[in-house]
Amino acid sequence: MLDPARVYDTELAALCVPGEDVKAALSFIYSSGQELTAQPTDDRVSFDPFDGLDVPTWNRATERLIGGVSLDARQGTDASFLVGSDGRGVAMTTLVLTNARMLVVNHKPSKAPTVGWERPLDSVAGISWSPRLFQFGRIELRFRDGSAVRLMAGMISPLAARRFVRAWKRSVGGAPNRAD
Repeated sequence: MLDPARVYDTELAALCVPGEDVKAALSFIYSSGQELTAQPTDDRVSFDPFDGLDVPTWNRATERLIGGVSLDARQGTDASFLVGSDGRGVAMTTLVLTNARMLVVNHKPSKAPTVGWERPLDSVAGISWSPRLFQFGRIELRFRDGSAVRLMAGMISPLAARRFVRAWKRSVGGAPNRAD
């Protein structure tokens, strides 16, 4: 399995400040399931002759069952900014852990990678491996502001996600356990 921290080491190092080292990197996608935000919901039941019955509460329950809760964040929280950090035309998005920050790096075709989101490490409360059916590479990032986001680093293989969680635990002085 390719490790983005090794494959893109020179590009990622160029985005770091002096004295900052890349500890781990993870290619990911945000796969939306149920999003718990403070946005008002429209719970009106409707019927369309072509699309059939539309019951928003049933739709949200189905999203939660299949994809789980993918975002638990109010507007303006760290998790909501992370989800909005991937720009249009991005070929790949990488979550990067350094000894000082957490970054989202956007890779666009034939352009230098750019930082789409960054936070100091002390704003991250925890990272854990959070698998679901056909989402074995899913991780959960929890922030000190109470928000959380789940990101997909692979549907079948959990290796990249578990490697990133282990690197996080080593960077904060914790010992990885067998579940990581």
